[in-house]
Amino acid sequence: MNPLTLAPEVIPDLIARLTPRQLEVIGLLAQGQSTKQTSNILSISSETVKRHIYRACQKMEIENRAQLIVIFTMWEVMK
Repeated sequence: MNPLTLAPEVIPDLIARLTPRQLEVIGLLAQGQSTKQTSNILSISSETVKRHIYRACQKMEIENRAQLIVIFTMWEVMK
């Protein structure tokens, strides 16, 4: 799935698949935080951050964190 070709009405449905913690992690990444910085801010391990990213990508049926951040950013703009 290419996030740049998504219909805007699909984005809230994709975001709704995520847990609050996954949204928190993605939000920090979208702000430019690294995996390590995100883990420090949330007091979790880097592996846990990576696991949140992986599972979020699975739930949204996308391939990588860049696509995840694009969809999250589009959702933030739409709110």
